[in-house]
Amino acid sequence: MADAELRNADASGESQATETKSPLRVLFCHGLESGPTGKKVRHLEVHFAEVRCADMGMSLYSLGKENSLTRSFFPTFWQTSPWQWGAAAAEDSLTRCLEIQRAAIADFNPDVVVGSSWGGGIALLALAEGLWSGPTVAIAPALHRVLRDAGELKYKWAEVEQRLAASAHCLTLVHGVADNTIPIADSETLAAAIHCELVRVDGGDHWLNDALLNGRLRELVVQRHEAYEASTM
Repeated sequence: MADAELRNADASGESQATETKSPLRVLFCHGLESGPTGKKVRHLEVHFAEVRCADMGMSLYSLGKENSLTRSFFPTFWQTSPWQWGAAAAEDSLTRCLEIQRAAIADFNPDVVVGSSWGGGIALLALAEGLWSGPTVAIAPALHRVLRDAGELKYKWAEVEQRLAASAHCLTLVHGVADNTIPIADSETLAAAIHCELVRVDGGDHWLNDALLNGRLRELVVQRHEAYEASTM
């Protein structure tokens, strides 16, 4: 699919809500420090009749979150070599979060999966692992950076990218040009490799709330579903 460009808009998502909610069932995979009550979830609930966001219990540092990277780090002390501690912790958190989304997909039977940052990476991993094969919108997906920074064991980016090629018709990547957390180059490289759609958000930061929570996220979800349906006819 050809690349698309999305520019920031000023209107709020709630004030732009459509009179009739879309009947699509949307599963949202939240970000690293977010959860089921985050802004993007609330925005989707305005625009779609059924929205599910499974709590992945995810954080970078919080020991109170059962799948946090820090909490996953401690068992690696006696299970792996010191140079593999980071990779093993990341793998454990990714695997646990992926299992939560696998169960959510099976239980909720969504029409579209949407993921942001860490959740966007989990959405990519669900596609690559064959746990999901439907329309997907991944916003600033963090998977490539996680594997690049923490190291690779079970999950290797080159293999993930290769497997994602079969799902290119399912996938829209959305990324802010001014993202200082996950470089847009990660999404650009993936889109070029597998020939999926990439929506570049001019001036957009990592969270993209100003750019997307004005009705644009709804448009992207509906358009991805429509394009997927057309590609499978």
